[in-house]
Formats: sequence, C-alpha cells, structure tokens
Amino acid sequence: MKTYFTKIVFVFAFSLFIIFPFVVFAGTEHNMSGWAWSSNIGWISFNSTDTSSTIDYGVSKNSDGTLVGYAWSSSVGWIKFGGLSGFPSGTGTQAQNANINGTNLKGWARACSGTINNDCNSASRTDGWDGWISLSGATYGINYSGNGFTGLAWGSDVLGWLSFYNVITGPSSNCQNGANNSPDCNVCTTPFIWDTASSSCISPSVPAVTITADPNSGTVNDNVNPKLTWSATNNPTSCTASGSWSGTKAVSGTDVSQGVLTTEGTYTYTLTCSNVNGAGSPTSAIVTISPVGTDVSGVCGTTHYLCSAGTSTHKTSRPSRWTWICAGSGNGTDSLLCSENKTPIYIQN
Repeated sequence: MKTYFTKIVFVFAFSLFIIFPFVVFAGTEHNMSGWAWSSNIGWISFNSTDTSSTIDYGVSKNSDGTLVGYAWSSSVGWIKFGGLSGFPSGTGTQAQNANINGTNLKGWARACSGTINNDCNSASRTDGWDGWISLSGATYGINYSGNGFTGLAWGSDVLGWLSFYNVITGPSSNCQNGANNSPDCNVCTTPFIWDTASSSCISPSVPAVTITADPNSGTVNDNVNPKLTWSATNNPTSCTASGSWSGTKAVSGTDVSQGVLTTEGTYTYTLTCSNVNGAGSPTSAIVTISPVGTDVSGVCGTTHYLCSAGTSTHKTSRPSRWTWICAGSGNGTDSLLCSENKTPIYIQN
C-alpha cells in the first residue's frame, strides 16, 4: 500500500500552494526552523526562510509549549501543527494537539492531504491514509532540550519514521550550506545535517557496505561454495540483497554459505543497507565459475615426428620406419602412436 499512497500524495503536493495561500504566514514570524527527515518522502521544511520558497510559512513554539503552524513537504504538501481535532488512538499516544510536556513532545500533527478536501478539517480520505502523524508512542517519541529536538515520530506506512534531529527553535540564518555553525543554531540546509563532533554541517551519513566472498573463483568441477562476509558503517537498520541472492539480510554476517556453484558464469552478490538518513550505495562481491580445460586427443602429422594435434614424444627411427607418439593436450589422455614407412631407397645417415 505504501507505493500506492505515495503516488497519490505527489499529485496533491503540486496543487496545494494554490489551494492554501491563506493558511501560511510569514516565515520570519515563526520561531522554529530546520528540517525533519522521512525515509519515505524526504525532507520536511519547518520555515520558509530555510528555502527559496516565495510563499511564507512556518511552525512556532508558544510559551505554553504548544506547537502551531504549517511545515511543508514537496511530496505530501502542508503538515499542520495545532488546531486539530478528532485524534486517532494508539498505544502510548495522547489525544491532543502537539505540545511540549517537560522535555517530551506529545500529541499529533497531520498532513492535510490525508483529508478529502486537503484542508486538515474535512473527513479522512477513503483509501486508508488519513495523514495523522503521532509525535510519541509506547516505543518512540520526540524530546526537546535546549533549543533542539531529537527522536522519531511515526506517520504510518505512507510517511514512515520522521526524524526531528535537524529541527530547532530559533532562526537558521547562520546555519547554511556547510558553514561553521554555532551550537546555538545547529541546523543546516538540505541535504546537510549537523555534526556535533566537528560543530559543522556535513552530508547525511548513509551506510557504507563492505562485502567479500571466499572463495571467489573456481571451475565447475571444484564444488565452489562461496561464503559471504559483510558489515556496514553508520548504524544500519536494514539490509537488502539483490543479484545472485535476494531478500532481507542481517546488518552484518560472517561466512554465510551460498551453496555449491556447479554452473559456469559470474555470480554477483549485491547488498544495500539503509539507516534513518536513507539507503547507501549497493556494494557487490563477485564469484567467477569457469569451465574445466578442454580435452584434445593426439593427431598424427603428414610426415614423421609431426603432430596435427598434441605434442610429439617418444621419437624413434628404425631401419624401415619412423615411430612417434602424438600425446593429448590439456586434460586429454588419448595419445596416438604414429609411424611412417621408409622407402627402400632411403639411406640412413
């Protein structure tokens, strides 16, 4: 169902700027900025000052801890905070608008394209997606400390997990395009993310896979059974195999047997791993299976000691004839005894 929903919400994304010019306000009037990240729909902007948009919008944190306003996704359109009702239920969720309680963000936000009129107020769509985003649950949630958010929200199979690690309260005007940013403004423009170790914006770290096969070559008669060993950096959460193997794999493996290969060919074992920042590049281990050597039988040549095929050995000259052997080459075992008669007038030196 995920693929189906994603195709639908893309259609809404291109029309929402026209439908809702009245629900967004000047980005500089809002005190939140930065970007959330969804592995399903990509970046979500919390303030138009972080983008080149000609329409102003944003989300604000009020003094009572409530969050109000609109974020923007180029895939699903407007995402509304505050002013919502008719909340769904779920384990560990709270039936309320987005609100910071202590250090925890509770409640719900909503993608307006989950409603039939794309306005966050009308009835939910009839295809099963309602646009609701849970900001906390029994096993997940978003924390607020200092001026930054950390943690994950859940937006059903359509939006997936939403990371708030690059969302802050306060402007991001000094946090652009990999500049040496202040820790008080630790948010970066897409696709950069804040790196606390270097106090700067860096590219999002996706998993880098290392995979090897042992053995990685042989012949069809060698009973080659390659064993794969792999690992991935940057906290992978899942790995998927393709090529000569398939399915979901563990994020690491050691000496995992692939079975005996008895057919000539090139076998490519490809692995792609993902984390909260997305999927890394596919990496492959290659195993080559070659045919066995070709058998060649010995064939006598047209005159003594010559062979049309094979190697001449055991050369002998007798009074009446020459004899020699044309031995098979390669893995051939068929040798041929060859002879040539000497004429009566032949005088041997």
